[in-house]
Formats: sequence, structure tokens, C-alpha cells
Amino acid sequence: MKMPRFRAVGGQAVLLALSAGAAQLGIAALFVLAARATDPSALGAVASAMALGVALSGIVDFGSNAFWVRELARGAMTPSDLGRKLLSKLVIGAAAAGALTGVLIAFTPETLLWTAGILGLSTLIGQSAQTPLRGAALGDLASLVVVFDRLVAVLTYFALTSLGLAAPSALIAALATGPVASAFLAAYLTPPINSPAYRNYRFRWPWTSARNFGVSAGFLSLQSLDVALLGSIAGPAAAGIYGSVNKWVQPVSILAGSFASASAPFIARAGNVRDSWRILRQAAWMPSLAIIGAGSLAILSPWLVETLLGSAYGSGAQVLTILAIAAIPGVLNQPLFIALQYLGRDRAVAIVLSSVIALQLALVAALAPSLGALSCAVAVLASQMLQLLAFLFLTVREVRQSRDVVPPLESPRPSS
Repeated sequence: MKMPRFRAVGGQAVLLALSAGAAQLGIAALFVLAARATDPSALGAVASAMALGVALSGIVDFGSNAFWVRELARGAMTPSDLGRKLLSKLVIGAAAAGALTGVLIAFTPETLLWTAGILGLSTLIGQSAQTPLRGAALGDLASLVVVFDRLVAVLTYFALTSLGLAAPSALIAALATGPVASAFLAAYLTPPINSPAYRNYRFRWPWTSARNFGVSAGFLSLQSLDVALLGSIAGPAAAGIYGSVNKWVQPVSILAGSFASASAPFIARAGNVRDSWRILRQAAWMPSLAIIGAGSLAILSPWLVETLLGSAYGSGAQVLTILAIAAIPGVLNQPLFIALQYLGRDRAVAIVLSSVIALQLALVAALAPSLGALSCAVAVLASQMLQLLAFLFLTVREVRQSRDVVPPLESPRPSS
């Protein structure tokens, strides 16, 4: 059966890369501005709140967004079913965010850590709203939503600081406003035929059949707890040092991540290694360019930290160097992760991620007392290297299994 023609994955990947790159540069710029306007301890509290918020969003989502994209791409999920599950997930997310906010206010009332619940809910809303677009392989429209998110955040930060609000509080408000605003744009851009249907709403368990996707997503979210773990062991100053530079590495992996994200629905439709490779190779230059960017960042990190942040954050140069080196295997991990997951190897991927990320957090806890902010960077490097080895092993095994499948011979025609 001939597959219908869709928008080219290469073009969508480029647009997603540009939008995500602009988004990450916007976040990096906000943290640079906030770092220059406050001290590492105050910025560390914001970074910890953001990390907890991302973790909350990932835990509540539990891989449902990625699973829904695959099911929508395969035509196995209706807009009505999507609407019920999506709204049910947001109801559960709001309850979880409220509970987390109450606990943090009770135990840390003197810091901005209590805003983690607000940040988590806004992130959940923004990411969930993009699911219909990505499931319909409309990555070009999803890219507009991503840019709009960060544009609103940047404008909100400047507006609030110009009104006299302290930089940490303005940064929290900006990070919470952007995703919610982008959700409205995503709903507007989604074609009616792909829009979630909320009429006759009934509560539905949002994570049905998404267990393996959920394990992977949950551990990826727990990965962001490294900065909070660092702060609790080595102090807020160490968390501030790490938080001031760890976002700088993300733009170099944007190309690979956008390539993987754009190709996901196409891989789901392909369903086999051979057709998936034909899709992936259209824009294989993007991960290559990202690797070059990571190497350049590793070389330039001392100059960049000194110039942009000042001497107070001087120790962040070593952190940034190791993170940039870790981004090289990380760039390769992203398309391998998506390809394996959307080809049906989601259980094996979940086992790899859960094991490796648990080891990463254990390394942070063990090394933080002696290495401080550097412990997180070392743990990230170890995690990415182990992931790459495991994913390559799974990929090779998938290729061999696909070659071992022999098509059935045609039955001989009966002689007349």
C-alpha cells in the first residue's frame, strides 16, 4: 500500500530546529540577565523551582504526549478520545501542582521554590497543546508555537522588571506565562479535523497503554532533578553555578532533537527499519552540525562564561566544558531514542533510560560534596555515554532482526 505524501521531514526538522534554537537562546538570555541582576543563591532557588516543575510535568504526563503522537500518526486514536484523555490529564496535573505548592510553601516559605507547582502545570499545558499538531505531522506549525512561547516569556520578563519587580520573581512569572500563551496559539493553529473534541466530556485514564513511554518520560523528567539534588547537598551557590550554564548546551542539541521530533510521526507510519532510515537520512546533516557546535562550545566555554557572567561564576567554565563534551553523544542519542521507541522497542528503551538516569542521579549525590557543581556535569557525561552504547546495541539488533525476516515464497501456480 502506497503511503500518502506528507510535508517533508527535512523541512519540518529545519523549522523545528530554528524555533527550538530560538527558544533555548531566549531561555539562556533570560538566565544570563537574571544572573547579572542577582546572586548565585537566588538564581539557584529559581533553577531548582524550574527543575522541580519540569519533573512534575514529566511525571504527570508519563509519556502520554509521545504515545498519543504515535497513535494519532497511525490513525489509532480519535479526536474525541484525545480530548477526554488530555483534559483528564490536565485535571490531575492541576491537583498535583496544587499539592506540591502547598507542601513547598509549608516547608520553604522564604524562597521561590514554592513556584515549582505553577511552573510544572504551565509546562504541562503548553506541551500537551502541541500534541495534535505533532501527531498530524504539522511540525512547521508546532515550530511557531514554540517560538511564541519564548517570545511571550522574554517580553513578560522585560515588562515586569521595567515595572520594578525583582529579577528572580520576574523570571518565574515569565517562565509560567509563555507555555500557557502558546497553548492558545496551538489550539488556534490545529486544523478542526485534528482538534481534540471536548464535548460530552467524561473522565478517562490518560495513561492507558502508555506504560513504556511513561517510564522513559518519567525518568527523563527525573533527570532534571540533578540541580535540585545538587543544591540540597552542595548548597544553593553550587546549584546557581550549574544552573547559570547548563542551559547553554541545549542549543547545540536542538538540531538533533528537532530532527528526531519531526521524524517521529513519519517513523510511526513507516513501521520498519528500512523505510525509517529513508526518512532519517533526509536530514542526517543536522546531527553532524550539532556535534560541531558542541565541540566549538567546549573550546570557547572559558571565554564565554567570563564575558557573559563575570568572575563570580568563573567555576562554571569547567562545568560548561564537560557539558559540551557530553552533548556529543547526546546528539546521537536523540534520533536513536525516537527511532527505537516509535518502531516498537519502547520497552527496551525504557529499561535503558531508567537504569542510566538512576545511575546519573546516584553519581551526583556521591560526587556533589567533593566536586560541587562539577558533579552534575560529570554525571551527565557518564549518562550520555552509557545511553549511546546501549542504543547502538539495540539498533544493531533491530537491523539484524529485520534482515532475518524472509518474505514468504509465492505458491506455485497449478498447471493447467
